[in-house]
Amino acid sequence: IEQSKDYSNKEKNERGGYEAGEFVKSLVFSEENEGKIFVECETRSATDATCLTDATNNRFLAYIKVRSGGKIVDLAEETVRAGYAMAYTDFTSQRTSAYCVAEKEAIAAKAGVWNYGDTFKNVVEDNFNADKKRWLLDANHCK
Repeated sequence: IEQSKDYSNKEKNERGGYEAGEFVKSLVFSEENEGKIFVECETRSATDATCLTDATNNRFLAYIKVRSGGKIVDLAEETVRAGYAMAYTDFTSQRTSAYCVAEKEAIAAKAGVWNYGDTFKNVVEDNFNADKKRWLLDANHCK
């Protein structure tokens, strides 16, 4: 997928989008990871391996994992920690608190999109198109 680094047209490009894609590719296609991904389904419990679905019951709750730094890591959590994704908490999961911790770390470090403003609202209002802005401002996020 080709993305432009020209962010003047927010309807087509959002600040940080290109960099986010490059970050994810760098983890997935690293020499250590070799393009392999691992999918882990969120289950009911340690003894019940039934995959859970989200609140709409239309999608499985699953996590993409990759090798990084000698261990298997959650790709979404690492992307949030790098400041290239925001934690979304409308659907709680076993990983919600980890994503919120990663987001707080990214904000404190002014990583990724968090370098573009001082607050969540500033970052969203100044850097995203109207549809994404509305979705982000209406959604539940880490407090």
